[in-house]
Amino acid sequence: MRSIIFLLAVSIYSGLFADDSTVTVKADKFTYKTDLPGIITGSKVQDVKIDAKQGLNWVLKSALKHGASVKKGDVVASFEAEELEEEINNRKRNLDSQKANLMKARKLFEINMKKMELERKKSMLNTEAAVKKSLIYKEKGHELEKINFEQDLVDARNSLEYQKEELDQLKKMYDEDKITEETEEIVLKRQLNRVESLSKRMKSRELAVEEALNIKLPANLFNADYSKQIALLEDEKNKIEWEVFAVVEKNKLEAAELAFKKAQESFEELKKDKEFLSIKSDYDGVVYYGKLSNGKWVNQVGTEYSEGQKFLKGTSLFSVVASESFEFIARVEFSQVANIVKDAGYFIEVSGLGARKLTLSSIATVPNNGVFEAVFKFEDSNGLFHGIGGKANVIRQLGEKVISVPNSAVKSEDDDPTKVYVEVVKEGQVSKQYVSTGAESNGKAVILSGLEEGSTVKIK
Repeated sequence: MRSIIFLLAVSIYSGLFADDSTVTVKADKFTYKTDLPGIITGSKVQDVKIDAKQGLNWVLKSALKHGASVKKGDVVASFEAEELEEEINNRKRNLDSQKANLMKARKLFEINMKKMELERKKSMLNTEAAVKKSLIYKEKGHELEKINFEQDLVDARNSLEYQKEELDQLKKMYDEDKITEETEEIVLKRQLNRVESLSKRMKSRELAVEEALNIKLPANLFNADYSKQIALLEDEKNKIEWEVFAVVEKNKLEAAELAFKKAQESFEELKKDKEFLSIKSDYDGVVYYGKLSNGKWVNQVGTEYSEGQKFLKGTSLFSVVASESFEFIARVEFSQVANIVKDAGYFIEVSGLGARKLTLSSIATVPNNGVFEAVFKFEDSNGLFHGIGGKANVIRQLGEKVISVPNSAVKSEDDDPTKVYVEVVKEGQVSKQYVSTGAESNGKAVILSGLEEGSTVKIK
């Protein structure tokens, strides 16, 4: 009896004075637990939305109230048709006008292209003529002009010589006959004047021929080649102008075609928008005012609308929730993603209905507003309501022999936070031991590598 009391006292004494700043590492069962906030929602939710293409005021005639039960195909919201019909008529008139403009543009394009082709052919003919004229002048005309100028000079010289010879003959004849009658004197005087005049003209002619050979004919040769080059340049300029003209005319036609196409699309879209005059339910279900946004149910507009109220296109009025099945949409933090897997256990406590089991359906691969969306299916949907918030409990067994330590035992280097370590105590000495960590749960962190079972580590 005394031995038992002594051992008990020793045990109590040891407990009171034990070192609680360290812990001995054990490989044991590790259960990962966490909570995921989210919302219970119907698996099928119709966003009753004015998904029209055209920007008009949508004037409400009637809309179902929050909580109303509906059958598939029931009208849940209806709008006045007067403004839409008036706009359809306006668009029809505009479409007819654009069609007439397009027909006119096509005809003008056809005419202008024909005119351009005729002008192009005319320019080609003019260019060909200029090139041929230049070639003919260089090959024949230039030499012929030169010959004509030289022949004119020869003819002038011969004419002068003839007149001189005739004057000499008259003088000889008059001298031999010793005749000095007044008539003969007049004839000699006239012939002398003619010779003197031809002599002067001869000098002028020589200068003119010299000018023609040295100035005029080279200038004509240059002008013939210049006219050819000008014609070729003019033809090239015309080609560029025609290309520009063709592009401009084509752009005009394309603009008319685009305007008609847009008018036609606008008209067709507006006619199709008539389907939103009566929006019908896609499911058997219940009307809920609001919509699901970032994992939360947002009641954006209250619980009823008034007749005559105006809405813009794109407005979400309310939702129709199918009543056959429900799901839980949870918001998952990045640190939790790795453990949200198929083999984990998922449960949710529903007020008044007890715990319900969930099955993971999907989890997003990219975040939205900093969180990942996970969808869970209910195995039992009885008694559930749409829009109820809650938390899903996640329970995952990571293994039967998992090494873990209190979170306080894991530290990181001040100058390199990527280096994680624990402080190992051995034979009264403390040393750093770098480790690799995994999941954290219930104040403990899983050690993936770097630490053996039985080691003693500091936790303070």
